[in-house]
Amino acid sequence: MGWPNLQQLHRKLTGKVAVISMFSCLSLVLFDAAQLYLSRKEHLEQAGREVANLAASLAQYSQGVFLTADTALIGLRNTVSHYGVEDKNLPVLQGLMYQNLANLPTLHGMFLFDAQGGWLVNTVPGTKADLNYADRDYFQFHQSHATDVARIGLPIRSKADNSWIITVTRRVYAADGRFGGVVDATISTDLFQNFFAKFDIGPHGSISLLNETGQFLVRQPYVASNVGRSIGNSNGWQIGQTLEDGQSFGFNSILDGLPRVGAYHRVSGTKLRVMVSRSEADILAPWWQEARINIACLLVVVIAALVLSHRIEVELRDRARAERLYRLLADNSDDAIVCGSMSGYCRYASPSLCAITGRSLPDLRGTGWLADVAAEDEPEIFAAFAQLRAGANLASARFRYRRPECDEVWVEMRARLTQSPQGAASSAMREFVANIRDITRQKHAEAELEEANAELSAMSVTDALTGIANRRHFDQMMRKEWNRAMRTASPVSLLMVDTDHFKAYNDLYGHPMGDQCLRHVAQILSSSVMRAGDLVTRYGGEEFAIILPDTIAEMGQQVGERVLDALHHHAMPHQAAERGFVTVSIGVASMIPDIGSNPADLIAQADAALYQAKHAGRASIVVAPPNIAGGNNAGVNNAGVNNAGVLVRTNTGQRSAA
Repeated sequence: MGWPNLQQLHRKLTGKVAVISMFSCLSLVLFDAAQLYLSRKEHLEQAGREVANLAASLAQYSQGVFLTADTALIGLRNTVSHYGVEDKNLPVLQGLMYQNLANLPTLHGMFLFDAQGGWLVNTVPGTKADLNYADRDYFQFHQSHATDVARIGLPIRSKADNSWIITVTRRVYAADGRFGGVVDATISTDLFQNFFAKFDIGPHGSISLLNETGQFLVRQPYVASNVGRSIGNSNGWQIGQTLEDGQSFGFNSILDGLPRVGAYHRVSGTKLRVMVSRSEADILAPWWQEARINIACLLVVVIAALVLSHRIEVELRDRARAERLYRLLADNSDDAIVCGSMSGYCRYASPSLCAITGRSLPDLRGTGWLADVAAEDEPEIFAAFAQLRAGANLASARFRYRRPECDEVWVEMRARLTQSPQGAASSAMREFVANIRDITRQKHAEAELEEANAELSAMSVTDALTGIANRRHFDQMMRKEWNRAMRTASPVSLLMVDTDHFKAYNDLYGHPMGDQCLRHVAQILSSSVMRAGDLVTRYGGEEFAIILPDTIAEMGQQVGERVLDALHHHAMPHQAAERGFVTVSIGVASMIPDIGSNPADLIAQADAALYQAKHAGRASIVVAPPNIAGGNNAGVNNAGVNNAGVLVRTNTGQRSAA
């Protein structure tokens, strides 16, 4: 079409072009406003997902910290119950405390208080002997509440070294069952502050650890006035109480008045919560930058459209300019754009696909854009095109490009059908437009998170010293095997194993050798079980337990004999023992669970049998009959064995009946 014809067309269409231009401008403004709104919403939703995921991860970390502290408390309390708090036993208790601190770096210190609040032993050097803790909230709580649960307190200043700490405490029972004192494991607030500070949540973001009433235990960034402060009456706290873990929400902070996006996540096994929040201003800062660019571009287009309503020839030039602008955006976007037929043939690919695949644009035309797709991922792409051919307007797929440099790139493709052209009888003849985005860093981050979660899960059920299952895993598996045996009416056997004269071993050889001794015993026990379903655990201190599913007492006795034989064969020196080497005493019990029984019955039987083995001279096995009474009430015969059990093996291999 020549220039005169364009002028004639301009004169004819001036009025209509003005109306169309104004309508188009208004539509463009509304469309851009809608896009900005959706983009803003997506930024906030993405931030909500991020803070929820971070809150879940930090809650799992916090759970591990407090679970570690509580496990150490349980072991200490059991040792107190076993040895008592006489002056001669205090070095043993302090040795156990220092051992826990060496193995559990998350602990700040450990204390044992008597019933009057005075400390009997602790791990903080230089603690004044006349310090009394009866005024502490946790001490008064355990003094007035006969409950066997751990209590996590608010941050306080340590009387021993004046540092900020969080206390995890348990009640100690005297021999007559009355209040006998408190065991305390302290955690430095700096542990959480330093860990929380590792995460970038923006200039005004915050990470908090709160109790059930909304009081701060830890808050990052640190402000001294926030320690122990409560947000229980705030709108954000009230909203969080109504939501499930992992649900994000918007609120105005009671501390600084800023609009925020936050999420709570409960710390499993406690009444604590982790809250992560980000300021909307920080979240929307990138969006505002994009919005300013979009608005600037929109103003340019609107002004151009108004001018073009008067001059059609300018409109033609501006249309060409707009086309160049869209091509510029497509060619310079980090996300690649592919357009082609439903058979997978590509007729257009943006330059960004070159950066993703490592190939030139000519190589990507036709079916070349699929040439480097990993063979195992090809079904993902075929399934996406099958969805489009079936009538779906949008389909997505994740797959890998194996680039010529031999590295892999993970991408996400979102393909959409184009409008049906004239003559297109079915969706099979239509074309698609696909957006391809590099998600390699996201996939690596997901893999690292899965690996970290798996590591935390393994740590929670493994004893750090011996490498075998810990008491927590024992309790879980004991309940599981008990319930399974009840359903199938099958027997469950339990071996309680105690290292003989272990205190004397520690006193003679030192605690590092004592640790090595426990690891040696753990290895012997692990090598003595024959089935994958058998579980060897550290029950506490120098005591171990072996769960044997589908096993009668005689088979449990055979396992115990293998243990004694192995210890005799290895003969780890122990000059303070009668036999000159490390030995163990073993109690064996077996039950077929029925309604009304529980795992504690079996544990009590095995423990009673263990007590009888110790009383009979150690280095022996005692098998409990089904009607064992347990405890110390049964009589003891002349051979030194409780009448409720049968001494079946000594270190010499001899057998005798009690």
